[in-house]
Amino acid sequence: MGYQLFGLLSLVRVYNLFWVVLAQYFVAFFIFGVGDNKLLLLQNFELHLIVFITGCIIAAGYILNHLYDSQKDLINRPYKSIIDGQISRGHKWSFLVGINVLALSLSLLISLKSFLFFNFYIFSIWMYSHRIKRIPLLGNFFAAILSVIPILAVSIYFNKFDLLNAYQALFLFLLLVIKELIKDLENLKGDLALSYSTYAVENGERSTKKIIALLAVGCIVSAAFLFEQEQMQILKPYFLYTIIFLGVLTVILFLVNNNKSYHFLYNFVKLNIVMGIASLAFLDQQFWSELGINVRQFLQF
Repeated sequence: MGYQLFGLLSLVRVYNLFWVVLAQYFVAFFIFGVGDNKLLLLQNFELHLIVFITGCIIAAGYILNHLYDSQKDLINRPYKSIIDGQISRGHKWSFLVGINVLALSLSLLISLKSFLFFNFYIFSIWMYSHRIKRIPLLGNFFAAILSVIPILAVSIYFNKFDLLNAYQALFLFLLLVIKELIKDLENLKGDLALSYSTYAVENGERSTKKIIALLAVGCIVSAAFLFEQEQMQILKPYFLYTIIFLGVLTVILFLVNNNKSYHFLYNFVKLNIVMGIASLAFLDQQFWSELGINVRQFLQF
């Protein structure tokens, strides 16, 4: 039983789920809820429901992705495959269907619009795993879009989305596409062995690195734009770090060509995204000042 629980937690990538949930709450509290009473937001049952439903659907998506990629994972992630294998294929399908049914049932408690939105999200995840993932480059962009949808769900609920939010979403989207392409480089051995069609397989490592470099330039431009926005001044250290980080990442990427290096760079991009999520907490300076914390002094420290 203990091994099966551990296998389930590995299967749904509970670490990634934690950061998705945290990102949704941070966006709700510190972007769309700037200046609002945080206690009232904590008492917002529908917000908690949206976060829980999104988490369920993403968990089910990870299970579905595993079911489609189990053979490839035996090559690229042998140790994780052993852990995931503690749960039978039949139980995986049962969890997948059960979690999605639970999520859709709960979405009806919010509204019919929410039910339709989350139906579309589940269908999009299935389309990605079943077909789109195997289309070079489009699969990477689609994976990044699916990762941004949880944030979109919160913005739709609060009915708040302006040009600044669009640039924030673009910045995150480009980082996610970079992460996905580096993952393709890392998984190249398994993809080649099983004839998976990815951009790296079809066009080679160097061409993939050139695409990543172009995306890094786009990400640097969007980071520079956000760097200059008055509302984002408190996050200048993060955007400055990201601009430097992406420049260094691009140089290193062209100097390495082995799985360990790609894995390191992949995790480094993930760390940058995690830092970005955590830094959102600094946007609502009024909240922290009420707690007696000077955010600017804290960041300077």
